[in-house]
Amino acid sequence: MLRFEMLRAKRGDAFLLHHGTDDKPQLMIVDGGWRGVWRQTLSKRLEEIKEARGGGQLRIDMMMCSHVDEDHIAGLLDL
Repeated sequence: MLRFEMLRAKRGDAFLLHHGTDDKPQLMIVDGGWRGVWRQTLSKRLEEIKEARGGGQLRIDMMMCSHVDEDHIAGLLDL
């Protein structure tokens, strides 16, 4: 499995990379968008994924920022 999921990030960038297998799904966060994207978009989507996987703790296998411009890093800092 390999799927990119682009998230609403105002004029910035934020996406999830779903990978692994159906039995052992893995999740990577790439960029977090502008300030407020964490609260408005990213946190809600992660909660949906957690519930879809049966609740409990959601494992995020990797998180990265492509470069340190505010439209990429601010949402990660809010996290």
